[in-house]
Amino acid sequence: MSNAISGGITLSSSLVQQLDAGAARLNAFAVPVQPSVTQSYAAGTGANQANKIYQASGSAAAAPVDTDLTTCVCVDGSTGFSHVREVILFNDDTNDAHTLLIDGSVSNAFAPYLQGTAPKLEVRGGAAERKSHPIGTNGWTVDSTHKVFAIDPGANTVAYRLIVVGD
Repeated sequence: MSNAISGGITLSSSLVQQLDAGAARLNAFAVPVQPSVTQSYAAGTGANQANKIYQASGSAAAAPVDTDLTTCVCVDGSTGFSHVREVILFNDDTNDAHTLLIDGSVSNAFAPYLQGTAPKLEVRGGAAERKSHPIGTNGWTVDSTHKVFAIDPGANTVAYRLIVVGD
């Protein structure tokens, strides 16, 4: 039995807008808007490769939740990451106003995709945020000063799911 990673992450749209006949259109017709992007991963530590997946779900109960990416226990039982290729955060709250902030201003923050001196990224209720770095030698580096993935629900209690892929 192998612990190798395989598979991919797909972003797909299958939307179609029906346009009626009118002054500017002699015939009715459908306009497809169907982009699809798939990022595939194989086992390894190079571009388009990963060896570990971490998943967590919980409820941020009116207090920040910090995940230390150097000590988290991955699905295969291994501990921590050296590099990250994907971070996906789902805000499972049904109230649009119940946001989660990905907080890049905490001590030892892991937020290489955020810019500025106190960076934060809002994920509204019912939304998801995916940050991806599949190419390049390593992805984003996780080390002693870039290791804490912090989410802040403010004064609300917010259900969430977190997926991290890397090595």
